[in-house]
Amino acid sequence: MVNKLWKGPIKLEDFSVGPFYPNMSIVLKCIECESHSALGRVSKNGEVILKVPEEMSYSGISPRNKEQKMLMDCLFDDDVTMNIITGHAGTGKTICATAVALTKLLDTSKYDSIIFTKPMTSVGNMNLGAVPGDLREKYDPYLLSFYCNLEILLSKHGLKYLDLLEDEGKIKWIPVSVMRGASFSNSFIVADEVQSFSPHELKTLCTRIGEGSKIVLMGDPSQRDSDLTWEETGLYRLINSLQIKESPLTSYIELIKGCRSPLADLVAEVL
Repeated sequence: MVNKLWKGPIKLEDFSVGPFYPNMSIVLKCIECESHSALGRVSKNGEVILKVPEEMSYSGISPRNKEQKMLMDCLFDDDVTMNIITGHAGTGKTICATAVALTKLLDTSKYDSIIFTKPMTSVGNMNLGAVPGDLREKYDPYLLSFYCNLEILLSKHGLKYLDLLEDEGKIKWIPVSVMRGASFSNSFIVADEVQSFSPHELKTLCTRIGEGSKIVLMGDPSQRDSDLTWEETGLYRLINSLQIKESPLTSYIELIKGCRSPLADLVAEVL
């Protein structure tokens, strides 16, 4: 409980609940009026709760709910080098991560490039079959989720700006299947649809991260196209690892509220 004039920080020793982990996001209720609340994040040393900024906007996108606000706060923090995000389709995982990545690339120049990656897998048994062309042309059909969000975020520049960023090597598309042996430095890696990865596959991806880089792992546990149970996946193991929870390098946010459309939310709930 906090005073509604709270500006922080608050010592964790003042709370009788727990446990608390570094970068854990928390909703605090006002001691004077329980209808008022504030968002906080546990500091990296695990000693205090810091207030999450009330206003934020990245690449023209502002968070639509408290979970997105807590997520974007962690995404913007360069010291948090691994952000794990789960949530059903339409909760804003990809657009939030892409918006912050573009801000870091274009506005702050913190990173030299954004690397977009996802597995080259089709939904269920609906396989694309052989796709003609080079590696990029074969990978292109799987990148629709990224293109849709980039079209929204780069609309003021036009899609030709995306081509320019690609030509300059500032935006790259790399399939997970060809990453072994690579090392990515000073890059913001956005990895989508990792909910079906085995621990071995996720290890292959995450150990590519070099100096000065950040990786965002995103997945919807309810949409897995593999024989692995949720408990057997690499993402489940990361989320439930005490070492990951206690590390100041990581954060985990589950997005709950759908933002795509009422129909998408309805179908996600039913199916």
